[in-house]
Amino acid sequence: MTHRKPQLAADRLRQLIVYDPATGLIKRPTGETLPNTWAARVRLGEHGVYRANRLVWLYMTGEWPPRSVSYRDNDPANLRWANLRLASPKQTAYGRKARNKLGIKGVRETPNGNYRASIYVNDRTLNLGTFTTKEAAAEAYATAARKHFGEFARP
Repeated sequence: MTHRKPQLAADRLRQLIVYDPATGLIKRPTGETLPNTWAARVRLGEHGVYRANRLVWLYMTGEWPPRSVSYRDNDPANLRWANLRLASPKQTAYGRKARNKLGIKGVRETPNGNYRASIYVNDRTLNLGTFTTKEAAAEAYATAARKHFGEFARP
């Protein structure tokens, strides 16, 4: 049988930290500033350890986030309230950086020296065309990403 710790309540959290939505800074009541990234783990005594972005969501809404909390500007050090949003795992994936040797998302070089653009949408790869420059292929990907992923696109 797995035992889960009880969820920290928002009112208790507000006694343990002070959050400034305009700056994104999290402090203890003593004035100590806490780490400012999504991956930062914040220890709250007997209540356990939590990710900073999830604590900010609880602090501001009074409820634990039902999904991931992502960043509009893709900067995990920016914990300003206006920069945070809920995201599904797929939406989080849309915002990942390119992981290819060109460093351009959705673009790869073909054997003949051209560049092919493609995008993965709804469990299918869509071919966006072959281009003579990597810039043209990157623009094709960026246009498709904005169309399919909206505000979560990261070309």
